[in-house]
Amino acid sequence: MLIKQKNIFVVGDPDQSIYSWRNADITNILNFKSDYNKSKIIYLNKNYRSSQNIIDASQSVISENATNYSRQITSVNEKGNLIISKESYEKTKKQKLFQEK
Repeated sequence: MLIKQKNIFVVGDPDQSIYSWRNADITNILNFKSDYNKSKIIYLNKNYRSSQNIIDASQSVISENATNYSRQITSVNEKGNLIISKESYEKTKKQKLFQEK
């Protein structure tokens, strides 16, 4: 890519793989700093949608990823309700679990 002014703006989230079904490669994000060594990375660490309990739960799952950036995400919202996990292997019971809430 030939750019005279060397200006590029890229947005990506290394914790999401929404385009993996299109063969998107996460290394494009993970290697960005080394591929463009004069770049500046700005991390967006505030979540405006979810409660802190949801953020904490998702971070505990994401932290197990083999390739991830170490970062602390916080919510601007309240701590929120406790997360209750229910499991069922029967289709009708699964449907009822979601209807309970």
